[in-house]
Amino acid sequence: MKRYVAIDIMPEAVRTFIGTPTEHGIDMELIDSFPNRQISLFGHVYWNMYVIYVGVIDSLRKIAQRGVEIQSIGIDGFGADICCFGSDGQLLSQPLSFLDIIEDKRQAKIFNRMSEDELYGLTGMPNLSFSSIMLLDAMRCYGSTALSVADKLLFMQDALAYMLTGEMTTGSIVASAGSLLNITTRSLDSEILSRVGLNAKNLGSFVEAGMSVGFLNHDVQSWTGLGSIPVVSVAGHNVISAAMSVPSCTPNQAYIFASKTSAVGMEVDSPQLTMSAMKAKLCNQHSIGGYICLHRFVNGLGVLDRLRKEWDSNISDEELFKLAAAADENQSVIDTDTFEFSQSNTTITQVIKQICNYTRQPQPQSFGDYVRCLIISVATKYAETLSVVSYEAKLDFDEIHMTGKTSDNPLLCQSLADISGKTVIGGQEFAAARGNIMIQAIASGEATCIDDLKTVERNNKNLVWYKPH
Repeated sequence: MKRYVAIDIMPEAVRTFIGTPTEHGIDMELIDSFPNRQISLFGHVYWNMYVIYVGVIDSLRKIAQRGVEIQSIGIDGFGADICCFGSDGQLLSQPLSFLDIIEDKRQAKIFNRMSEDELYGLTGMPNLSFSSIMLLDAMRCYGSTALSVADKLLFMQDALAYMLTGEMTTGSIVASAGSLLNITTRSLDSEILSRVGLNAKNLGSFVEAGMSVGFLNHDVQSWTGLGSIPVVSVAGHNVISAAMSVPSCTPNQAYIFASKTSAVGMEVDSPQLTMSAMKAKLCNQHSIGGYICLHRFVNGLGVLDRLRKEWDSNISDEELFKLAAAADENQSVIDTDTFEFSQSNTTITQVIKQICNYTRQPQPQSFGDYVRCLIISVATKYAETLSVVSYEAKLDFDEIHMTGKTSDNPLLCQSLADISGKTVIGGQEFAAARGNIMIQAIASGEATCIDDLKTVERNNKNLVWYKPH
């Protein structure tokens, strides 16, 4: 059996897996995980690529020490933040975090030069503060020295691949996530790039998922003990990787990549570029096989993490879910995407009380009541969002596949099934890494198409079916 390495760069941690396709689904093993800490310096927030690189080298060394044969390596990431490199190939500055724009509440000035609907028509992506085009425009506006002298700009995922191989590439799916790809032609859009003073030459060689980026360079081979292992371009964006791993190849399957911020949507045949889709902030992101992932980002159970810190930061997920399950079923339902939830200067408890008062609903009383209120409210938001996506795509869906951190939350999954009237399938652990492994398996010739692997993944023994009551 062939083994593949999946590296997943998350905002909180960087994780490394070994995955093996079997007749019972992808056999996954978490090899290593280390914190992905941010740096706050002189009014900006950065990621530390050197720490990520050294951590990944250590992870690869642990894999080499096991003595297993590795077929290839694939790298996914949480978004589309960008690294600036000089003409000598050196990193000019640590990559600015998308959190920098959110925290500072800077308004990108790109819409002085093009309208929001023009951007949506070209890229299929709405006005999102964390997209690459907004990040680049903010850097341009405040006079970033690194951006002004950069020879090449690489997404963090591609930057790590470059540091491992010496080859500068740009993954097509991450470019789509960053609002730099033309949604119709599936190529880098010169019009978009020109608005922030760039052109295609400022990016790496364009690669599609499944293409080889290069091989581990001699230094990495020496430090890790691994041989000349290829690094393969995968989806690059872990939302798309998770959507690809959905264990069903039948049409019209809805997916939820459940995390602090959740992607809620469906895989469709063509982009939806209507004015109503733009106002609903639906993202059209390129996926595998010419498909489009049509989804919206909504608040997930990150609000629950904040509540936990306010009440009892030491309580486990299992204990939290037990408290919610034991609480009074008649809890208020609130909109977890309201502006108040994004404010860091107020507590989640206060926000819930304010919304309940405004909507004339009873306030939760106990910690368990608050937890249950948020879980039911998030499930309601998921169901409402899927209705919007389904309406815009003019497609119904048969099942909802819950992937990601909270896919094993029984109350959330059952509540979603009851509210939506659809079967919810949860319990798929490490979904993004699974999608990563699937692409590598196809690239190696072990599998012929993604649908075959998705069908086999339905045999995953950890999956749980939740039928609507």
